[in-house]
This record gives sequence, structure tokens and C-alpha cells, in this order.
Amino acid sequence: MLPFLFLVSQATGNNFLSQQLAYSRVQAAQTNTDAYWQNIFAQKGLVYPPKNLFIRVLKAEKRLELWVNNETDGNTAQPYALLQNYPICKLSEPLGPKRKKGDSITPEGFYYINQFNAFSKYHLSLGINYPNNLDKLQKTAPSAGGDIMIHGSCASLGCMAMTDKKIEAIYWLAAQVHAQGNRIPVHIFPCRMSSFKTNILQNIYQNQPELLAFWQNLSAGYKYFETHHLLPKITIETETKQYVVAMPQ
Repeated sequence: MLPFLFLVSQATGNNFLSQQLAYSRVQAAQTNTDAYWQNIFAQKGLVYPPKNLFIRVLKAEKRLELWVNNETDGNTAQPYALLQNYPICKLSEPLGPKRKKGDSITPEGFYYINQFNAFSKYHLSLGINYPNNLDKLQKTAPSAGGDIMIHGSCASLGCMAMTDKKIEAIYWLAAQVHAQGNRIPVHIFPCRMSSFKTNILQNIYQNQPELLAFWQNLSAGYKYFETHHLLPKITIETETKQYVVAMPQ
């Protein structure tokens, strides 16, 4: 493993930030975006840096949303507030989950950030834990693939390319949240899963019942967050090969 690619389990706290800030691209991200974030948080009446960050990706709309919250003294999670809604410069067009290496499809499902790469080919990158256990169960080839990133530039083979300017802001915010020891969930959906758009999917993909069943499974997580602005508890049922969405503990 190259020294500049940090798996999130390896470091947290000030040690993590000091390691990250040893690299010029992260220094630039801090310089270029810290005041910007302070201003945005102040305008929205939010605490900066936040304790928690949630990233939601909507493939059809090509949007990446940043949601944040903090915790009360009683350790009760506050509802998440929408911080930013970014256009995605480039991601793979086909809707549906990634099932094999080399298919150039952006995954769909419930993930979290597990890599911070300060020397990315695409400026800076945040890796997600694809393939998760469900992806491994549902793969259609010997390898499900991997190395799915949220990164800079505007080129993608299954990743989410945000441009260098936007990834600096996202990366620096994520680094500060991770430094507090908190996991950063990333939920990737085919589209905004409203009743209207779900009906459109059902009409277009009516001859693909397995795909529709997968999306119906995803929609439970989407709808819970839309209703409560809190993250559901997500587990994987290996026998049915489905996500199980439940109220958080």
C-alpha cells in the first residue's frame, strides 16, 4: 500500500489531519476552501466543522449532495441539513448496480468512505468501500471490480468526477469529519426515488424485474432519510441477498 493512500481505519484525530496536511494538494484544499466553508456554514446557521457528513449521489440527475449534522450533549443525533448540492461533472451513464470488473458502471447501494488519496491521478480522491458484501454476493463475474472514487477532473470509468475545485472542498470537509473518528456514509441511487420517478423506472424497466426489485430495496433507505433526515441502520441479509433497512439504534 502506497504511503499516501490512507485507509480510514489507520488514523483519526489530529494525527490524521497532520498526515494529510503534509501533502501539498491537501494544503491547497485547506487554503482554498476553509474560509469558503466557514462562510457557508455561518450562512446556514450550522457548526463548522460538522461532526457528521453524509454524501448522497443521484445518478440520473448527476448530483452529489452533502448533508451534515452534529450531536447534542445527550449524544442524540440531530436531523441532517442539506449543505451543498453539486453537479457531477462525469459519471457512467447506465442506471443499475455495478456487477463486475470493467463494466464502467457507477455502483448503486449503501457505502462509506474508506480511502483518502492525496496523490490521486485525478487531483484528490475519496474511495468508497465497493464492493460491499452485497455486491460480492451479486457479482456476475469472478471479480466485482473496485477502486470506485469520488475524485477531481472530469473523466470517469465508473467513478464520480467532480472537477478539481469541487473535490478540494469535499475532500477537506471529509478529512475534518474523519479526524473526529466518524464514518462518512455514501448512498448512491439511480435517481431521486420519489413516487413519480419510481413509476418512470417501473415503466422503462418493466422487462427487468430483478433490477426493479433491487431498486425497490434501495428505495427503503432513500425514503427513510427523506422522511426523517436521519440515516437508517443498513445491514445485509445474505440469504435473500438484500439490504435490510431499519430505524437507527
